Amino acid sequence: MHQALTQGIEARISRERKRPKLDLALRRAELARQVPLFSQVDEATLKRLSKGFVTRYANAGEVIRRRKDSPHSVYFIASGAVEVTTAKQTNRLGRGDMFGQISLLAGRAYQAK
Repeated sequence: MHQALTQGIEARISRERKRPKLDLALRRAELARQVPLFSQVDEATLKRLSKGFVTRYANAGEVIRRRKDSPHSVYFIASGAVEVTTAKQTNRLGRGDMFGQISLLAGRAYQAK
């Protein structure tokens, strides 16, 4: 009985450790269209732009980017929320928002904590 219970617990733990399936119903071009910067872009350009998007899941509390990270990506939030913390404040971003664009365009270190 002990062995059966232990195996059951291990199976549950294994299932819980797997990353949840992403909601990919939101198409990349639709996500790009939600960003005000890209809202007026024609369909062909929007499609080309969205091909560069990579879907990434982040757990609650996971640090996506650190202050010392070199700028290499802009992050668009498809669903959920992200908190961007600087020395002075914390901003909560949600679906359709983006972050990382300033440091990428300026070519300088990320300014958040």
